[in-house]
Amino acid sequence: MVWLSAIIRRVMGFEDANVKNENPVSIFIAKKGDANTQVKLGRLYYEGEGVPQDYREAEKWYQLAAKQGNAEGQFYLGLMYYNGYSSEHDYMDAMSLFLKSAEQGYVDAQIMLGCEYEEEANDYCAEKWYLSAAKQGDPIAQYRLGQLYENEDGLLHDIRETVKWYRLAAEQGYASAQLSLGLKYGLGKGVAQNVEQAYFWCLLACTNGDSYIYEHASEIRDIYAKQLNETQIANIQKEAQAWMDSHND
Repeated sequence: MVWLSAIIRRVMGFEDANVKNENPVSIFIAKKGDANTQVKLGRLYYEGEGVPQDYREAEKWYQLAAKQGNAEGQFYLGLMYYNGYSSEHDYMDAMSLFLKSAEQGYVDAQIMLGCEYEEEANDYCAEKWYLSAAKQGDPIAQYRLGQLYENEDGLLHDIRETVKWYRLAAEQGYASAQLSLGLKYGLGKGVAQNVEQAYFWCLLACTNGDSYIYEHASEIRDIYAKQLNETQIANIQKEAQAWMDSHND
């Protein structure tokens, strides 16, 4: 599931140096009940960063944070249960924790709920949680919401809403949304057909995406390139570079 791997890659990142370099003081603070520090320690044990990997120890710290109502702790604990890292808890326990976290506005929990409801073909509940996260500006949620509206067999099909949410995610550099928006321009679905815009967004997707996205986006980009002259292509490439420069500040 691409959506799940995207969330896990994000939430399991260790960009914050404070997470990598915990010390006895942090452990002392966590034992005194600081929920944020408890979550950090849980992450360390979950990943085995600087300490031996220990799911039981990770679960212990997540539980301590979650019991205090910490939304992040609830989410991470739910993610452990969701992935089967506890013999005493199951999928329903995970969903209960995701719900508690989501109700506090925690974006990743809202997306997880949206994805699970979408898997169950419960479009209205999926929309509710995707929308909650999307309104907070999350590009994964915006993209998933766009996909939900794009589904012609679904109850919420609305191609204009699809384009709206794809565009919001694409403007944040989310490659899947950029590719999808490019396709909409190429086909003229939900927006006036515009091959130049189609090429532009596919070009950006090639730059921002992983190898899977690049493979598909580059193939589609080249199809649109055949419908443009050299001057048009050169101008669009300049626009794309300017876009990337302005969005990398």
